[in-house]
Amino acid sequence: MVLMKAILICLFVVSLAACATRGDPVWPGYNGPTVPTKDTVIEQGKARALFFVIHSVDGTNINNAIIESRSASYGKGYTLVATNATRQLPVRPMKVKLIAREETGAPIHAIFRGLSGRALPSAFGEVDFTPQEGDQYAVMGEITLNGASVWIQDLTTNSPATAKVVSETE
Repeated sequence: MVLMKAILICLFVVSLAACATRGDPVWPGYNGPTVPTKDTVIEQGKARALFFVIHSVDGTNINNAIIESRSASYGKGYTLVATNATRQLPVRPMKVKLIAREETGAPIHAIFRGLSGRALPSAFGEVDFTPQEGDQYAVMGEITLNGASVWIQDLTTNSPATAKVVSETE
């Protein structure tokens, strides 16, 4: 009986963690300038895509294309409904966590790709970012069998706005 109670409590705690809210990168009451910053999604057929996203701003998780795509794909089997995400960021210095990764429509698909040696590497890390008023930004990156990288690109000047986060396979 005690074991069953412990298991139920653990399941309850895990289910609450799955409902974690995501913050807005523009805090309430902020009246300063903002800039649009979009995630990049490159579809690789109907069941998988490459994602280059902002995961968090100053330690606060935010909504991104991976979350939007998972939500849109729920209940659709192996099909991945790749969804782009754009958000406004305040014009101020910040730390952003960037992620480059492959996502599939069903978790079991990703497991089998990993077991067969066909899973692609991912990259994630935190970089400094200071957007400039009037510019537009996109999270860009590359994923190959040899490694992955991700950065924020200033679309107005067509130049990198952050350092690259790089992860290579061993």
